[in-house]
Amino acid sequence: MVNKKCGSDETITSQVVNYIRNQILVSKKYKKGDKIVESKIAEKFNISRAPVREALRRLESHGLVTTIPRRGAFVSAFSVEEMEEIYGLRYLLEGSIYEALVKKELLKESDFSYLSWLIDQMVKIARSEMTPDEKVLAFFKKDIEFHYFTWLKAERPRTMNILSDLYHQLELGMLDDLSNEKNLEEAARNHYKILEFLKSGELEKLNESRSWSLFARRIENIKSKG
Repeated sequence: MVNKKCGSDETITSQVVNYIRNQILVSKKYKKGDKIVESKIAEKFNISRAPVREALRRLESHGLVTTIPRRGAFVSAFSVEEMEEIYGLRYLLEGSIYEALVKKELLKESDFSYLSWLIDQMVKIARSEMTPDEKVLAFFKKDIEFHYFTWLKAERPRTMNILSDLYHQLELGMLDDLSNEKNLEEAARNHYKILEFLKSGELEKLNESRSWSLFARRIENIKSKG
């Protein structure tokens, strides 16, 4: 329950956002296409519907929720075509990030060490005894940290803002993709290739590796699981 005396409307809305987000991404109590009933959430937290509506608007701006007039809010269910478009945009924008990192020599040795450490953590998660769902979520968080760090170092704030919005839209699809991943450790180790090519400045090889990972490998995993 939200303690209304302890927080502002903004705090209450943020708490509701986090609750719904966790219900979708972590506990998976809300599935793709499920309706999110405002009144039930308002009743659960003993609040009015206003902060729930605002929370749903924010989640819609992140791509996790879709509002249909006169029907309500639903957990987003992107089509294959929509996901391919989003992945394509990510590929192009991250390509510009990596080009800036290489051509301007923006990554120091300490940065490469930090990124390598993040990959090490992903490998450990892949080898851990966590449940599959826990493993995928923990892996996803480290994956986001890895890519977010490269965006930050590239000193391209507008590109970074667009990529951040795309990642919100990608979350559901990426978690599904990781759930379909045949070899999570291999997926982690593919990130070492990114570091290798960033260090050597081999942008063409880097783009080829990313194209395979984002498109061919992902589709192959989905088909093999289906």
